Amino acid sequence: MNATMPAKTLVEARRQREGGRPGEALRLLVPLVDETPDDPEAWALMAAAALDLGSFVEAGRAFARTLDLDPEHRDALLGAGLVKQAQGRHTEARDGWQRAAEILAEDPVPPSLLGVSHMREGDMGPAESWFREALRRRPGHADALAGLGSILERTGRAAEGAELLRVATAGCHPHGAVAAIMARCLLETGQPDAALDVVQRALKGQPNRNRQVQLEHVCGEILDRLGRRDEAFEAFARANGLRAARFEGAQHLGAVRQIIRMFTPETLAALPRGTDERRRSVLVVGVPRSGTSLVERMLSRHPAVAGAGELDTWRLLVVELARRWGLSADDVWYNHLNRLSTPLLDELAAGYHAELDRHAGASQQLIVDKMPHNVFQLPLASLALPGTVVVHVLRDPLDTGWSCYRQNFTDGLAWSTSQEGIALYLRAERELMAHWKKTLDVPVITMRYEDLTAAPRTALEPVLAAGGLAWDESILRFHERDDYLATASYRDVRRPVYRSSVGRSQDYAAHLAPMQRLLAALGPLPE
Repeated sequence: MNATMPAKTLVEARRQREGGRPGEALRLLVPLVDETPDDPEAWALMAAAALDLGSFVEAGRAFARTLDLDPEHRDALLGAGLVKQAQGRHTEARDGWQRAAEILAEDPVPPSLLGVSHMREGDMGPAESWFREALRRRPGHADALAGLGSILERTGRAAEGAELLRVATAGCHPHGAVAAIMARCLLETGQPDAALDVVQRALKGQPNRNRQVQLEHVCGEILDRLGRRDEAFEAFARANGLRAARFEGAQHLGAVRQIIRMFTPETLAALPRGTDERRRSVLVVGVPRSGTSLVERMLSRHPAVAGAGELDTWRLLVVELARRWGLSADDVWYNHLNRLSTPLLDELAAGYHAELDRHAGASQQLIVDKMPHNVFQLPLASLALPGTVVVHVLRDPLDTGWSCYRQNFTDGLAWSTSQEGIALYLRAERELMAHWKKTLDVPVITMRYEDLTAAPRTALEPVLAAGGLAWDESILRFHERDDYLATASYRDVRRPVYRSSVGRSQDYAAHLAPMQRLLAALGPLPE
């Protein structure tokens, strides 16, 4: 190969990745690292392209090779943490970024990444400190400003957040992320017109797609607050149209029905059980925006109950199970039920309880995990922990669907970007949960959001009773907590129980006709 060819190939691969074509970049880089195996830049770029494609194992290996060649390589120090974070290894990710913060002493990115990671864990003190460290290193750093502003807004200090971001959003085309947080602060302090002005100026600056999605969602919220319903819907529709992920709803519904056919009562009855029967975990499931956050927040106000937020633990345990069994990427654990054993289930139970114990004090006997996607892991959870209590939260489907459509979920949720996708996802979730209620050998309590907001004690007492607890009046003071909630419902749970969200979709009934028609065509939703 000509001596100049590797350099030219690297430049072209970088151009392809920056142009949004990571697959094409990888096509160029795989032979390049064979030709120049000691070039850390080629390995780092290959790792970044693999990360773009969601190939976390390959990305991790390539970043590790980069750091072998250059232990202080900036992109590899940062990227290796991103891989670990994507794999749910949050502590390892933070350890790596802390090392990067020490090596890259004046770089604001490592402390910003640490701030985001701590914020997602609900550790507001460390998060705020890291964002302020990033701003010390580089005053005006956009990601740090947005992160710190988000903490201030989410913890009831919106006026302070607006003051922090005022100078940064004064220009003609403010940074998209900073403008979005500033708009939320202004909206929370009763200044919707000023919030709309900030967002519109940021949109005129032609931000990248992700920022535009964020800004359009905020724009929709503001217009809704101003009562400009048609314009609000158009903003939400633009945002969802820009999100690249697409959802094969019919295929998803078919896959769920296959799971239902596989887990017959006879099949489940014949499977082994774990020996840990402690009534310690409460799994709150339901479609996002159905009221799961409110349930967790209220229950966790009880002195004997802890809230763990949305734990990814069961999914990660399933990933580890697939790795241990050597399953291919398109295979799943429930195709291999004959490999389950009581010792294995006890091992999974111990792993889950170890994570739960991070979120509870010695006096708290129940721990609430409100990860909605645990709906797909319930058979394994119920086998490993026969003492588990499951709470299924239901809400009017059109209210739920509208709330999802207008929400910019940080973890994607491609089904939420279209009315058809939402209707099919709702249908699949209801069918699956109706099946689990008939077949799982653990308590499954159905709770309607409308009942919870109308009579909280009546709705929540069965859950407490299942865990051996009595009602405590402090539950009704859940809104008095000032800690951070890392979910889309963080504003909702800072207020006492309210009923104004019941029937909220009626203001948009004409716009939501496609969702309504498909839900009707699929038949009554099972409960």
